[in-house]
Amino acid sequence: MWTKEEYRGRGYATRLLESAIKQAWKNGCDILLVSGDRGLYRRLNCVAVAPYYLFKISRADVENFPEE
Repeated sequence: MWTKEEYRGRGYATRLLESAIKQAWKNGCDILLVSGDRGLYRRLNCVAVAPYYLFKISRADVENFPEE
């Protein structure tokens, strides 16, 4: 989230992120990933999760997964 300097401190970013979070939950979202560590995110109850791992799985690998 970035706010142009002359518009900072007016609550625009907070209202936008609050709205996005509410809309995501309303649409069945289970988890949101937010990149960054700002007061804005902490105020809206985002928490740091570490470590995290990125896995890339090819379609061919997925097709070879066991059914069970």
